[in-house]
Amino acid sequence: MKKWIVLGLFMALMGGLQAQSGWSVTPRGGMQVYVMQSNMVGFYVGATAQYRFGPVWALQMGALYANGYESYGSGNRRVEHMLHFPIQVKAYVREGWYLATGPQFHMPFASSTRWGDSKTTHTDVEGGVSWMVGTGYDFPCGLTLNFDYAYGSPVAFMSYIGGDRPSWHLLQIGLGWRFGKGK
Repeated sequence: MKKWIVLGLFMALMGGLQAQSGWSVTPRGGMQVYVMQSNMVGFYVGATAQYRFGPVWALQMGALYANGYESYGSGNRRVEHMLHFPIQVKAYVREGWYLATGPQFHMPFASSTRWGDSKTTHTDVEGGVSWMVGTGYDFPCGLTLNFDYAYGSPVAFMSYIGGDRPSWHLLQIGLGWRFGKGK
């Protein structure tokens, strides 16, 4: 009888360790606010892939589509479309709760501005990079909640040195659902 109990405990322990490491994929979306000269509010959707090395460390990479909207009143507005590519190292400090940091690369691919009756559309290909810090919680059922803050430049790969370099602060709040054995 003792052998069966020990074997059962060993299997449960191995199953718990197996669930701690491995790959998972998380479709996610949420709200974001760019804080620049004026605030640009928008949303983002996409997916992240994470490899969890053990009970504490994980590496997460993703691709997110973002849409930002800024209104100047009287029908004047600006809309930007951008792709974000975050790479974050995560440290799980308590069951489900983590701290994360890493770079996020940005690629704006279209923006439009409307001033009264005239509309202009731009297709920018200049990239940017920012540094992210964040926190979040992974619920046992698979639901994920994230809060991220990024500081950087939307045009980090500029061809000049000096001058007035634009910078931004980006706040992201989102929900997702994790699929995979690295929950």
